[in-house]
Amino acid sequence: MNSLTFIISVVALFSISNGFPATLFPNPEFQDFPIPDTVDELDPSTVVQLFIEFEREYNKEYMSPLDQAKARSIFQFNVENIIRLNQQYANTSLRFGINYYTDFSDLEFKEKVANLHVDSVSQDSQIGESAPNLENIPASFDWRDRENTVGGVSNQGYCGCSWGFTVSSVIQSAFSIQNSKFFIPSEQQLCDCAQGGNSGCSGGSVRDGFEYVKQNGIVLEENYQKHIEKHQEMYCVQQKDSIHVSNYKFIQPATSSVIQKTLLSNGPIAVGFKVSNSFRHYKSGIFSLNDCEISDNFLGWHSVTIVGYGTENEQDFWIAKNSWSPSFGEEGFFRISRNIDLCQIESKMPMFVQL
Repeated sequence: MNSLTFIISVVALFSISNGFPATLFPNPEFQDFPIPDTVDELDPSTVVQLFIEFEREYNKEYMSPLDQAKARSIFQFNVENIIRLNQQYANTSLRFGINYYTDFSDLEFKEKVANLHVDSVSQDSQIGESAPNLENIPASFDWRDRENTVGGVSNQGYCGCSWGFTVSSVIQSAFSIQNSKFFIPSEQQLCDCAQGGNSGCSGGSVRDGFEYVKQNGIVLEENYQKHIEKHQEMYCVQQKDSIHVSNYKFIQPATSSVIQKTLLSNGPIAVGFKVSNSFRHYKSGIFSLNDCEISDNFLGWHSVTIVGYGTENEQDFWIAKNSWSPSFGEEGFFRISRNIDLCQIESKMPMFVQL
C-alpha cells in the first residue's frame, strides 16, 4: 500500500467511525450583495443603501460620523473597482464582490492585513524530502472531503496575524489526520505569545509561529479564547494539555509537483504569496491575475493554507483556506492558478509540519 492510499484509508476510517461533524464552526450564510453592472448605475442612493446593508451584515461600527463618512467614501471607491473588474473579466469564471474589507483603503489593508514577514530558506532550515515517493497521483484532491480534517474559516479582522491563523490551520489538520480527532487550536495564543521575530497583529513569520509551537505547544481554543487581553503573561507560559510539533520543514525544491505530492502525503500546507488589489476583492472562480507584480497593485504578503488542487476547463488550480471570514471568496476559500507560481505562491515559502 503506498503512502497516499494509506492516508486516504485512515482518514476515511475515522470519518465513518467517529462521526464528528464536518466542522464545529458552521459558516454563516453571508449575504451576496447585488451590485450594479456598470459604474454609471452606482448612483448616490444605491451607494447609501449598499453601505447600510454592508454595515449591518458585518456589524461595522465607526468611532464618529466623520469616520463613517470616510469609510463610506472608501467603500464606494472599492465597489466601483469591483464593478470594473467584473466588466473586464466578464468572459471568464472569475468574479469579484463585496467582503469584510470593502471599507478598507489599500493603505489600511496593507498595514492591517497583508503584512506577513516572508520566510527564506537558510542554512539552518529544515528541508523536506525532495519528492515523496507516491504512485497513482489523483487528478484532483481536496482534504475538505475527508471529514474533520479542515476546520472552519476564521476571521483575522483588523489583525495582521495571518501567519498565526495559517500555523494553527496546518497543525489542526495534521493532528486530525494523525490522531483521528478534531482539535481546534488557539489562534489567539499564537498572535499574543509567539513573539520572537513576530509582532502579533503587526505582522509575523510562519516559521517563527511553528517554532513557538515546537518549543511551547499550542492549547485548545476553549482554553485561550479570541479577543483575550494581550500582554497577560500568565496566558503565555507553557500550559498543560498543549499540542507540540516535532518539526517543521520547507518544501524543496518548491515546485508545483513536489508541493502536490507533499500535500497528499503530509496534509495541508502553509504558503505565502503576494496580495494584489484585485485579489482582495475576489469572490469566485480561479484567480489567475498576475497584477501582484505591478508595484501600484501590490499590497503586501499574506499566508494561507493549501488544502487541495484540481483542474477546471483545462485550467489547473490550488484550493486554499483563507482567514478573511467565510464571506470572502468561496465560503472563505479560494482557487488560484497552479503550475505557474502565480504571485510566488509555490516558490516562496511552502512548509509542512510533523507532529
